[in-house]
Amino acid sequence: MRIAFYSPLPPQKSGTADYSAELLPHLAEHCEIELIVDEGVRPEEGLARRFPVHGRRALPGLLERGRFDAVLYQLGNNGDYHGEIYRTLLEHPGVLVLHEYIIHHMVRETTLYAGNPQGFLWEMRYAYGRTGEAVARRCLETGVPPDAWSYPLFERAVDASRGVIVHNRCTGD
Repeated sequence: MRIAFYSPLPPQKSGTADYSAELLPHLAEHCEIELIVDEGVRPEEGLARRFPVHGRRALPGLLERGRFDAVLYQLGNNGDYHGEIYRTLLEHPGVLVLHEYIIHHMVRETTLYAGNPQGFLWEMRYAYGRTGEAVARRCLETGVPPDAWSYPLFERAVDASRGVIVHNRCTGD
């Protein structure tokens, strides 16, 4: 099986990056793996030497040519490390490893705080219908963000995925 593995990677300062670096050698015993990284990111030397590395923009073409059997996305709650992963997952579905079931902060960072309030409104409406839209509108009017525990915003990522892996039973319930 040929896997495109899209994740933050060391030297990026992320728990997901550390987890991925530990997982990759074990996964490579069973699959052919190529790394997908955000543009401008260079994985630490050991990973770059062992696995082919591609910038995110190369992924659509690689998928069109049938290079991979699946894309494995590692998604957490930090906009800096996971925003592009989230957007790419929505465009090119794959298997999602959801490191945190609350990704509200990442979605808010990459929409509302990035100057796209309509994107935040759309995300809330997608996940929670008219109630979500009303909560998002109240946020836009008052500047007070919704409670992330009440509106975790994982729904769109899960819906776009071909499969979802979580780290504990509480997340899967």
